[in-house]
Amino acid sequence: MNVMKYLRAAIIVVLVLSLCSLGSVSQTSAQVQVIGPPLIPQPGKPGGSLTFALPSAPPTLNPLFSINPITELTLSPLIRINRIARKIEPALAASYTLSPDGKSVTFHLRQGLEWSDGAPFTADDVVFSFGLYLNPNLQTILGLPAQIKQQFRIEKLDESTVKISAPGPIPLDQLALIEILPQHLLGSVPINRLKQTWTLDTPLDKLAGLGPFHISQIVRTGFIFKTTEKIVLAKNPHFWQVDQQGQSLPYLDQLTIRFVKDGNQALELFKKGETDLQVLTYIVSLTKAMAQLQSAGFPVLRTAPALPFMLIFNQDDPKLGAVFRDPRFRQAVNLAINRAQLAAQLSGGLAFPDFSFIRRLSLFYDPDHLIPDVNLAQAKVLLDQMGLKTGSNGIREFNGQPLRFELFTVQGSKTFAAVGQYLEQALKQVGLAVE
Repeated sequence: MNVMKYLRAAIIVVLVLSLCSLGSVSQTSAQVQVIGPPLIPQPGKPGGSLTFALPSAPPTLNPLFSINPITELTLSPLIRINRIARKIEPALAASYTLSPDGKSVTFHLRQGLEWSDGAPFTADDVVFSFGLYLNPNLQTILGLPAQIKQQFRIEKLDESTVKISAPGPIPLDQLALIEILPQHLLGSVPINRLKQTWTLDTPLDKLAGLGPFHISQIVRTGFIFKTTEKIVLAKNPHFWQVDQQGQSLPYLDQLTIRFVKDGNQALELFKKGETDLQVLTYIVSLTKAMAQLQSAGFPVLRTAPALPFMLIFNQDDPKLGAVFRDPRFRQAVNLAINRAQLAAQLSGGLAFPDFSFIRRLSLFYDPDHLIPDVNLAQAKVLLDQMGLKTGSNGIREFNGQPLRFELFTVQGSKTFAAVGQYLEQALKQVGLAVE
């Protein structure tokens, strides 16, 4: 089920507001990228800060294992997907050439760029980064099997040119996910220690990026079980983008991201003036919140549909993994959920039921190929076919024991709690016990 706004919309807004400005910093020696309309319709004014809230802090600052707002704001890829033009375009690469058969791509890097700590950016950083993402012994966000990773070949042709080859066509959209990492900081880290590297407790002088901002402060509380209160980002004085007048980007001097689990609490901070931007998502009384803000004179913008709430089963669970891996079980759970009812309960009609993993704005969305709507009778038939018979207490049994499983969600969020409560009641109708 889609909510009204996608969290990353906050990041998009931040980037649109901030793209440009490091005042007196010189970019004359760097091969910069000029950013103009439609992202920057007219030059902005350098300076200022922006504070907004997100529901949770990133689990790590290491992009090998997590894509999150902090990594996206502090690091950069060779190429990126332009969400407005819906095409792949150069980023750290000044240009790239795809072979006619699609089996190799040659990147021509921007010259004269520097990391946020002042170290030079080179082709060695690119070869190093791709080597990590494609290491068959390392599970990264790319999710490629080891046998596929082994087929890629990475070559440094010269100090500003890198070539990637593979036996089959290279997925450029996957390469756009690869954030370039600093070899001078991470090159000596053993593979088996990378997951413990660039955590939220890493000293700031051990971090560096090629994105518009760099981390200037991380505030965490607690001793054994720490809570991240906020992360402060400062403009990167070595960033490689400028506007059409040559003003270096970004405009903002500082971004402060506070982490507030409950959307209603985050909204209260916004009303008090403690944050400058609030994404109205994961708020139970969404229509009420919109009305209050509009009556108080705050502009409320409605954006494209959000990513859906998703229910994911742990198919490696030692006790219930066999059940969760059976397609009939997941089909039955799907048929037990009344998406229209859930959408109406959560957002007063602003959310809508979704029947596809592909977003409606995507070029690949196909309204003729959607998953079925609620059908309790068919859900029960599928569970019966699996041999999950209903016991005297109304709960289905697996291996002679009541089939019970736990549902984990975002702690402290009233909206996620409401979704969990609905799922508990919905699945109970077909004999599944959710705790």
